[in-house]
Amino acid sequence: NENYEWDGTLGTYTFIIKQVPVTITAKSYTIKVGEALPTYAYDVTGLVNDETLPIDVTISCNAADSNTAGTYTITVSGAANSTNYTFAYVNGTLTISNKSEQTITASDVTLTYGETGKKITATTSGDGAISYSTTSDVISVAADGTITALKAGTATVTINVAETDTYAAAT
Repeated sequence: NENYEWDGTLGTYTFIIKQVPVTITAKSYTIKVGEALPTYAYDVTGLVNDETLPIDVTISCNAADSNTAGTYTITVSGAANSTNYTFAYVNGTLTISNKSEQTITASDVTLTYGETGKKITATTSGDGAISYSTTSDVISVAADGTITALKAGTATVTINVAETDTYAAAT
């Protein structure tokens, strides 16, 4: 093709085809004391060519039941590698809480550089105080959710809801 020019020399060439790294990540869950334990699951990233996972994965948690509040590790494991892939495993967390879970609802905000006064409006299903933060150099965000564009780009705002007497903290 246009990137290569053949000099007419025939020979033997060696090609090294490396394995592709795949990450298998256990999903995390939050339940209340006394609720049924979840059916544990995991996400897979890195497979190529529409292939399916070529190994068996084991997923387990060290919580025997949901009677005791606490944080428990959800462990994923399997083969060290296969013909075409190497595997990395990332554990998840099961949180068993005495408190109800809060959910956060917020909408995306589009802001043009130089525009002022736009605000993130977030609500929670609980009664925790809402706070906003960002690590972006594209925007700044005030305590009340007001956004200031520092330059053009894309930014992520983290919305936190504080723990209360009846609700667990949420992000």
